[in-house]
Amino acid sequence: MPRWNGYKVSKPAPEIQVFDPAVPRDDYYKFPYLDSGVSSLKFKDILVGGSSIWKTLLIRNVGSRSLSGLKLKITGAAPGDFVVKGLPHDKLKPGGVAVLKVRFKPLTHRLREAELCIISNDGDENPFVVRLRGRGLKALE
Repeated sequence: MPRWNGYKVSKPAPEIQVFDPAVPRDDYYKFPYLDSGVSSLKFKDILVGGSSIWKTLLIRNVGSRSLSGLKLKITGAAPGDFVVKGLPHDKLKPGGVAVLKVRFKPLTHRLREAELCIISNDGDENPFVVRLRGRGLKALE
C-alpha cells in the first residue's frame, strides 16, 4: 500500500467523473455529477428532421494517473438519433477536463433512447454510461 506523509493511500489510478454544468450548483436536491448507468440526459420534444440545441457534458479526471484510451460510442435502441462531438484527445491528465456536446436529431416520431458510452482506462467505470432520451414529433399536415 503506498504512503503519503505516513498515511496509507490508495494505489494511483485514473478516475472519471462526468457532470452536467447546466444543473445549478445551488440546487440542493440536484447534483451535477452523473452516475454511470443511472443518470439521463433528457432532451425536449423535437420535430422529426429538426435538431435540439447542443447539451454540454464535462469529463474530469479526478484520479492521480492519466485517463487514457478515451473514446465515445452511442449504443442502444436509437443510436442514430443522437450526435456527439468532443474529445479532441484520447488522454486526460490528472485534474484535466474535456468538453462533450450532445444533440438530439430524431429520425422518426415517438420516444427515442440510446446510451452514450465513454470508454477509458478507469478501473470501475469503463465504460461510463449516460442514458440519452428524447421524443420525436410528427409535423402536422
